[in-house]
Amino acid sequence: MRKVSKWIAVFMALIFVFSLCGCGNGGSGKNIIGTWETEWDMSEAMAYEMGDEFADFESTLVVSLLFDFNEDGTYKIYLNEEKFKISISDWIDDLCDFAVEKMYDTFETESGVDRETADSLIYEQYGMTIDEMMRQQIDLLFNVDAFMASIETKGNYETKGNKLFLGDGGEVDRSRYDTFSVTGDTLKLEVPKGAPSTPLSSGLEYPITLYKVK
Repeated sequence: MRKVSKWIAVFMALIFVFSLCGCGNGGSGKNIIGTWETEWDMSEAMAYEMGDEFADFESTLVVSLLFDFNEDGTYKIYLNEEKFKISISDWIDDLCDFAVEKMYDTFETESGVDRETADSLIYEQYGMTIDEMMRQQIDLLFNVDAFMASIETKGNYETKGNKLFLGDGGEVDRSRYDTFSVTGDTLKLEVPKGAPSTPLSSGLEYPITLYKVK
């Protein structure tokens, strides 16, 4: 299994979705103020990070990202904690079940040991069931709270027309931006004219649609 830090890097690729260069026109900055939410199905990205040993593992992991644009010109991007913990819990349950079955298969194919005998051997050596042992290992590899804290990002932003510029707390880079439009409770981020329409490495593709939470 690849290092969890690579999972964090996948999220960071999403956090900087505003970093393409181009040109745009029209728009208003005031209607971007508020909290916006978008969903991202990161199942394929997570499957890739699991490595070849888990090539047959299939489970859906949809996360919810919140974007705060405040009146004072600051922004924050972070996971919806409640929804993420539910989604990741279900995904880890599926991963644990898959890993347990894979372990039973390994016992049988490599040692000719059936499930009951495998259970006895593991319990005798580790004092726990195969399921408990696998859950313990997965929990050690993936700390949900630390993961959430690692991907939160804050900074400052400016708008001009329909251009959205982001900064990391210092001066914003006015040569790099996304274009945006707001219709009712929907915020859409798009590739600026002249910029390449290349899918992001995270798997998220433009246009990115967010819905207002508050």
